[in-house]
Amino acid sequence: MASAKKTIGLFGLFMFITGSYGLSCLPCTQVKCRPPENCSYGTVKHPCGCCDECAKGPGEECGGPWGIGGQCSKGHYCLVDDSPQNPLMMTSGEGVNSV
Repeated sequence: MASAKKTIGLFGLFMFITGSYGLSCLPCTQVKCRPPENCSYGTVKHPCGCCDECAKGPGEECGGPWGIGGQCSKGHYCLVDDSPQNPLMMTSGEGVNSV
């Protein structure tokens, strides 16, 4: 009987755990970076900090977990959809002009 209660308790606990996400980065000495091309809004560092990538601007997708969808350039920011329909880890947004 105690075993069944433990099993039900563990099952209930796992029902609340929806997933685990992690960002793993290699040491920069092991990464070969290609220079970004045709960056209309300049460059920013990739979330792992080793390579440069094109910065995002108005109307471009940005944000996301760990900023993996891109970072906005200076003078812009990422407007994130925080509506209830947007899943917790899918916090990507759209670049907009800073006012």
